[in-house]
Amino acid sequence: MASSSLYDESGRVVEFLAANDFMKALEVAKSLVSGHPDSAFANALTALTLMKISLRDSNVVRRREYIASALDFSKTAFALSPKSIAFGFLNAKIHLANAQIDAAIQECESAMSIEDPRDPWLDYLGIINEGYDPHESSKESRIERVRTELRKLLVKAKRYKFKRLVEDHSLAEISKEFQALQDRKEEIQTRFDRERQSFEKIETPSPCREFNQKFLTCEKQNK
Repeated sequence: MASSSLYDESGRVVEFLAANDFMKALEVAKSLVSGHPDSAFANALTALTLMKISLRDSNVVRRREYIASALDFSKTAFALSPKSIAFGFLNAKIHLANAQIDAAIQECESAMSIEDPRDPWLDYLGIINEGYDPHESSKESRIERVRTELRKLLVKAKRYKFKRLVEDHSLAEISKEFQALQDRKEEIQTRFDRERQSFEKIETPSPCREFNQKFLTCEKQNK
């Protein structure tokens, strides 16, 4: 479990997050991970903080930077503690927040398949469900609760993927229909131009015909 000093500092981060003081929470979180770079807990907490900030930032550029940074810290946390099903859940959640749907699906499935996962209580960051007290249940029930949340997240990710596929298919169909209309328009225009040129050739007297008409006119005048 995290050391008492690490736990105390992480508690400050959680308090700042609860008070919506996100920049202060990020400052303490980064200081925490700077002092404990090999702590999966510190990296996960920093990732959680960055994710929460990104979800509340209306600036698209900053939001992308926050979520990308959150993903880096989350991956580090999970790499340092690969048996942590809680960190696996966090990793999947951040992937989904970053619109990396396939990666989110893969992370959900990977986290659910962890054999003999670490007790979520040891890595509890409030990431499973706000208001949930991990002390009120057994290790097995806590693990099952995280797996339940992973299944919910997996369903959500698959729905997003299905929706995206439908939208992409619809756009593709619209694009095909538009292209067909454009091709038809060009075909009609080409046929129109061809017919007009043929008509102009018929209506326009040839040089030889004009000469004959002039010659006949002169002959009549001479007579």
